[in-house]
Amino acid sequence: MTARRNDSWNASIPFERHFDVWEDPPLRELTLIGGVRWFAIVTMLVLLAVATITMAIIGVIFSAGGFDPGYVEPRYPRPDGYRFNDWRIEGHRIMCVDPRNGPAVEWSLLDMAEDAVATWKRAAPSLPLSISGICKSAGGNADDDGDIKWGKLDGLSGRARVHSGDVEIVLSPDLGPASWDCVRNVLLHETGHAIGLDHQPDVTPSIMNCSGCEHPITPLDVAAAQYLYEGRAKK
Repeated sequence: MTARRNDSWNASIPFERHFDVWEDPPLRELTLIGGVRWFAIVTMLVLLAVATITMAIIGVIFSAGGFDPGYVEPRYPRPDGYRFNDWRIEGHRIMCVDPRNGPAVEWSLLDMAEDAVATWKRAAPSLPLSISGICKSAGGNADDDGDIKWGKLDGLSGRARVHSGDVEIVLSPDLGPASWDCVRNVLLHETGHAIGLDHQPDVTPSIMNCSGCEHPITPLDVAAAQYLYEGRAKK
């Protein structure tokens, strides 16, 4: 509490008797005003912290999950009617080649695999897939996240599997002795499955239709690979 001097103060009158009492604002009122301000500040800080944590959790979920076109912000439109699998390669994948048990041909499976991956990467340079060499299990020195090999497939020409990020591509040795172009197209087809492309109708001009090995990669396949992998970098 403070006091204010009375303008009519007379020196002849005792000093202490000529003070008017001037009361400060009630303590309760000051406490209420300050409390409201602090509550608003604390609420804003809490909301900001919650928003930051939520965005971080969303980022972790998407970085660990499958492909979401809205997440990678593709620069290329989705090809009309093109069918996709429910995955795309996340993180760089390195594949080795196991040439054992294949047909007797002049060319090597390693050469064909390197050519097939290079063809897809010409379509989509950001495709995170590469060939490291001959697998250790086949006498080479290449580590891998998957492999390309020959194997019996009960009438199929090839098969691709993606499991927990690992990729396995198997070609039937019954393809040989076939032309380089035919077997190469089968491997291109199976690699297309590995990167996230599904089968297309036979009438569709695509490496991903099932009409045999007559179709190479077409502009439609290039557009599909670009849609999956040529997006803007994650912010």
